[in-house]
Amino acid sequence: MALRNIEIYSQFDTDALVFVCPSCAVAFKEEYPKLFAKDDPKLLQKVIKLAHKVKDINQFLIEDIGLVSIPGARPEKITYHALVD
Repeated sequence: MALRNIEIYSQFDTDALVFVCPSCAVAFKEEYPKLFAKDDPKLLQKVIKLAHKVKDINQFLIEDIGLVSIPGARPEKITYHALVD
């Protein structure tokens, strides 16, 4: 599955790979380079290039889009699963 993800996402010219799942983002950013470190150097370059594009949705909204707050009060309790760097 990891290899298929790499092949698919490598086909697109994107500025960022945005993940809503922090665990998936960490896998793509940190685990994929380790997983393919001993494989084909060209494949490893693809993995590293993609890993540098990985962003958590919240990181993307704040850093790339410039979202600072959501208008209006929110009565709900919100839990956030932080991206592990």
